[in-house]
Amino acid sequence: MRLNWFFAFGTSTAPAHCRREIETAPIMQSGYPLLKKWTAQDHERLKALADAGRRPNEIASELNRSEAAVRVRAWQHGIALRLVIQRRKPVKSAGSKARM
Repeated sequence: MRLNWFFAFGTSTAPAHCRREIETAPIMQSGYPLLKKWTAQDHERLKALADAGRRPNEIASELNRSEAAVRVRAWQHGIALRLVIQRRKPVKSAGSKARM
């Protein structure tokens, strides 16, 4: 970023003391949390578990990843995941008590 300041004022290069600082500066890690890379084995395991009909939360726990990571990876590669449908409890109406 410092080099951009020098270019803005018409100087083509930074002074020697700034260049030295830039060249010897350590490479910074991203501010985001470290992401776990998907390996080929992880990807194949995801496909196998999805084909077996396992739920996304089950796949995530087996791969030690978040459910969101599993869903995104599956979506990016066109892997169909099992839909998790929560069943509603039947509503008891007042009429059903009267019949009993």
